[in-house]
Amino acid sequence: MIRRTELLRALKKVVSDKAPIAGSTLLLLILGTISCSDSGKCEDYLRNRGLDDSWKGLELAVERNDRLGVDCLMDSGHHPWNPIWYIRGRRILVSAVSRGHSEIVRLFVNAGASVDFEIERGGYQPIHYATSNGNAETLKVLLAAGADPDASGYPPYGEGDAPRPLYDAIISRHTFEGKGDRLEVVRALVEAGAEIDFVDPGTGESPLAAALLDGDIAIAAYLLTKGADPNLRIWDNRRAIHSAIRGNNQRCVKLLLSSDADPNVQADDGITPLVQAIKANNFEIVRILLEHGADPKMPGPEGHLPIDFARTGGMRKLLREAMEGR
Repeated sequence: MIRRTELLRALKKVVSDKAPIAGSTLLLLILGTISCSDSGKCEDYLRNRGLDDSWKGLELAVERNDRLGVDCLMDSGHHPWNPIWYIRGRRILVSAVSRGHSEIVRLFVNAGASVDFEIERGGYQPIHYATSNGNAETLKVLLAAGADPDASGYPPYGEGDAPRPLYDAIISRHTFEGKGDRLEVVRALVEAGAEIDFVDPGTGESPLAAALLDGDIAIAAYLLTKGADPNLRIWDNRRAIHSAIRGNNQRCVKLLLSSDADPNVQADDGITPLVQAIKANNFEIVRILLEHGADPKMPGPEGHLPIDFARTGGMRKLLREAMEGR
């Protein structure tokens, strides 16, 4: 355990030698003389908790969400300004982030831990572990510490395949169950300046399109209120409305159409929203599209009319009546 006398001796040497020292380092030394005054209590606590005075002990304390144990072990030398942190500590920080232990992450950050390093090939950073696991509080700690809300492994940002945190949060629904609130995570990223209108190179979807495909109307509505473009071109010249129809959610389709989404856009293969809904045999969405201005006479793939793709008598009747009304 580092002793108060040792820290004071180090501080005295820095002052007497008039050596240059960063303000943050000086503060850490001063804080060390204060926090380590209870070194005996820390030793007892660590022993009673079965925590070794080692990096392995720090890993175990993080797993247990043992904030006091982490604090004591950092006082003993296992901290971000120890050179070994680069090898062992970064992995421990990521462990705390992925587990949603926000107060421990805050301890590391306040002690000077970097939050914008690449963890593995692909460009993944600590912020991705916060967004994919749905812990808004941990995410906010990272953002406040300078984490990039648009961090990505894709060119031109990098040479990997890590999605941007906003997109990562939206597509990670299965990891959120019982853990966190995706909308709160999305809100934290947007408020931190994350870009809203972009196309993910891996999937060809935009954040809005991904939310609609997943049927998450709350996130979709929030993105639209923040200026998301309902007619942004995505993969194969499709738009978010194509994704909403693929998601088979009537409320999402209505939300888009009420936000000025174009019901007559055509993808590169000629698919219009109306044709897509007809091919999916979704009578209600076809009706909604027609009510919002979809053209039943507009040719689709290979010049075929929408009615040519109808598979039931009821669908053909609906389309025939719409065509006669124009």
